Amino acid sequence: MVMSLNQLSIAAESLFSTLSGQQDGRSALAQAALSKGADRALAGDLNGAILDFKRAAALDTNPDAATQAYDLLASVYLRQGQSADAIAAYRIAVRISPTNADVRLKLGNVYFSDARYAEAAVQYQAAHRVDPSSATAELALGQVAMATGKLTEAEGWFRQVVGMNPGHYGGYYALGQAYAKAGKRDEAVLMFERTLTLKWDFTSAYVDLGSVYVDQGRWDEAARVLTTLQSRDPALATVLQGYIEQHEPPAISGAYSGGGFPTTFGPGTPVATLGGGLATPAATQVFGLEVVFSKAMDPQSVMNPANWSISRAPSAGPGLGYNWGRPLPASEAVVLPLPQGVTYDTESNVATVYFQVRQNATADATLDPRHLCFRFRGVDAYGNAMRPAADEFSGATFVA
Repeated sequence: MVMSLNQLSIAAESLFSTLSGQQDGRSALAQAALSKGADRALAGDLNGAILDFKRAAALDTNPDAATQAYDLLASVYLRQGQSADAIAAYRIAVRISPTNADVRLKLGNVYFSDARYAEAAVQYQAAHRVDPSSATAELALGQVAMATGKLTEAEGWFRQVVGMNPGHYGGYYALGQAYAKAGKRDEAVLMFERTLTLKWDFTSAYVDLGSVYVDQGRWDEAARVLTTLQSRDPALATVLQGYIEQHEPPAISGAYSGGGFPTTFGPGTPVATLGGGLATPAATQVFGLEVVFSKAMDPQSVMNPANWSISRAPSAGPGLGYNWGRPLPASEAVVLPLPQGVTYDTESNVATVYFQVRQNATADATLDPRHLCFRFRGVDAYGNAMRPAADEFSGATFVA
């Protein structure tokens, strides 16, 4: 039987109504599965959430809804540390909604986290084509460029961000990181300072700013940034503190003699008064000087006597020099230029330098303890050489 046009129209409307009802029912089931999955994810039942999000994706024929389901599914996989499964879910979402910039950015971020920079760049570029004004896509492309050593390209992307968005603190921060990586430290400081002007509580910028100050040798500024960060983000403060500790040159911060060597006694001090063993002609006696370092040192370097020298302070130096710069009497005692030995306490960062003083043949030798210089030319636990202005001790010229 051949149906009339009117009958065909009625049949088509009936079929459409039936299919629409089915689709509405599937969509309702999909939304219920999404809601249940979200509740399970919040409760920590990630495996249950995965099953619900898969069910929602299979049920809903609406592209936007299905994309949402795969997006949520990928986020749960990421919480489980399953980046490969997350990538697979995001790739399906991209196929369903190829012009969804947000999903492409998320897929790119997973690739970036896995150091798959070329694949990340493809997704970021696609997101940027969808939304050419997206600062997020431009920042992401800049991060890929920076991670692959293309610093000039990275700077270009970040400058584009701040050019179009002058109040975008993240753009200044990223540009500062690119400058720092390129060794443009003055420019990096300006960018990090600008970042903190726009967002004073963006604590990551304090770490970067303090680190650049360290790289510049601006230790006082780095210390001030650390103090600020300690009150705002103690966890990140430990990161900056570690960077300072690793790079700051060590210094001699103090010294004392537990063995009785009088570092404050000046010229003409009778050697015989330094210890009972020096009262007889040609006698020798070993003294100990405890030298305090500002930070952890390399024990082997400290305990190597060749890294130390003991000398008379020069007349041109601070403290007016050994014996106040006057000619030495013939009776002046001899102090050996190298220590007899050195010990080091790793807990207190204190070295004990053992050195020998010799009496003369007539037992009337004199000494200027105040103007003996003990200098160290070794390294700290990180291999840093001594701070030039704080590598020696004498009772008169000690500089910390």
